[in-house]
Amino acid sequence: MSAPFTIEIDRRRRLVRLTLVGFWEMSFVGQFVNAVDEAVPRLGCQPGEHDVLVDLSQFAIQTQQVFSACQSFVFHAPNPPRRLALVSGTGLARMQFKRVIDPARNQRIFDSVAEADAWLASG
Repeated sequence: MSAPFTIEIDRRRRLVRLTLVGFWEMSFVGQFVNAVDEAVPRLGCQPGEHDVLVDLSQFAIQTQQVFSACQSFVFHAPNPPRRLALVSGTGLARMQFKRVIDPARNQRIFDSVAEADAWLASG
């Protein structure tokens, strides 16, 4: 089974778009981290000059182990983004994802991809 995520690169906007879906096993976290680590340098910009939009609207509530691994990646990314926009559904999943973001580090959570994209495009 292939990992339940997609990665799109927009070099013009220095933007990485990630879509995560379903319920993950720990093996998916490793695949995801490796794929993101390979994708970011393809933007052709310096570290910290890119933005990341993560669509979590179809991402299930995760086990504590998977959630902790994802949270650790966000907090300790080797190439952290300038801004991070998370798109989340409602309910418990949104509450879980709110624990990942840090507004002081230019990280926000949004209700829709359009809102997140507008925030990132606003510069």
